[in-house]
Amino acid sequence: MKVGDHFTSYNDLQSAINEYEKENRVQFWKRDSKTLENAKNHCPKIFEKANRDLKYYIIKYSCIHGGQKFRPNKNNKSIRKHEGTLKQNCPAEINVKISDDGKSLLIKSMNINHNHEIPTEEIFKHLPKQRRLSDEHKKCVLEMMKLKINKKLLQADLVEKTGNSILLRDISNIVKNSQGKDNLQEMISILKEKYHCLIDVQTEENTFQGIFFQEEMQKCFSLFPEILFLDGTYKLLNNRCPVYVMVVENSFGTTDIVGIAIITKEDSESLGWFLNIQRKKSKVAKYKSYNDR
Repeated sequence: MKVGDHFTSYNDLQSAINEYEKENRVQFWKRDSKTLENAKNHCPKIFEKANRDLKYYIIKYSCIHGGQKFRPNKNNKSIRKHEGTLKQNCPAEINVKISDDGKSLLIKSMNINHNHEIPTEEIFKHLPKQRRLSDEHKKCVLEMMKLKINKKLLQADLVEKTGNSILLRDISNIVKNSQGKDNLQEMISILKEKYHCLIDVQTEENTFQGIFFQEEMQKCFSLFPEILFLDGTYKLLNNRCPVYVMVVENSFGTTDIVGIAIITKEDSESLGWFLNIQRKKSKVAKYKSYNDR
């Protein structure tokens, strides 16, 4: 791969980048890019003549030890010190742009001078990107694990087939991530049939926006409706959606959960939605006007 090379699709370019990384034992990440869809508005001439398989008209690849450094927010003193980073101000980069005729991606410039030690072949093989499995092999792992196959035998088979340095934890992570994938209908069925919950789901253009559910929680709220406490918890779910827990204080001075909501956006509409649902599902008429205020 050199300056002046042309690629008729983004996939061809990415394949060349991957091959270059393996040959030179380095890794690049896509630091900056502009898609053809973005060019549709401010560069219509480029968009009209561009080959859609290119996907981008500008891409800047930087070494994983270079690119933009971490900059903490000085105004927010609560942010802890950033301790771990790969950034070493490495100047190595590859700049790609669309050709003048719009039919290919052109390597405009390359800086292959790294300011850090190049890892050995053995260390390079153990980097996360090099251990990554294809979707086909991931599917095979899941099928084998369902049959309770020995992990070490499966690991040896994957190493032989792929040539990658597969670790046992890679197999465990594939299984764990597959179990963490959310199936909304399955989740609703479990909440209704197993736990007999009252459920309300918010969608927008057939896209999931939030879910609110209660079990026996509404009875607690009907007994102690004076003050409702609300708190959002993060990093509980694999999809990073915040989980909001609503509680009240009972006569013993302890808290009882009266509602749980999972939302995708923390805006006034989403927060107002599940607070209003909580009020409606409580069905406490004498406190309705109080809640409205």
